[in-house]
Amino acid sequence: MPKKVPHRMCAICKKRAIKKDLVRIVRKISNKKKVIWLVDRSFICTGRGMYICKNESCCEKIKRSKYFRKKISADNLETICAYIEEELFVYR
Repeated sequence: MPKKVPHRMCAICKKRAIKKDLVRIVRKISNKKKVIWLVDRSFICTGRGMYICKNESCCEKIKRSKYFRKKISADNLETICAYIEEELFVYR
């Protein structure tokens, strides 16, 4: 019997995709009680996470979304979008 392939849902467009085709973002709390969002390349970091598609439309939507700008600080948001754009370049 073939092994199941894990699927996850994009937090932006709500499409389901194979886990490896998405970017995982994890919320961590630093020592100074500051919330930090990190890109989880290994998919095993502890913390609250969400998945985002590796496509241009989701990257643009996350930049424009008031919800994500409020939840994710500007520095982290730019880092995350830069990583997604880099993955898009490699993915093509």
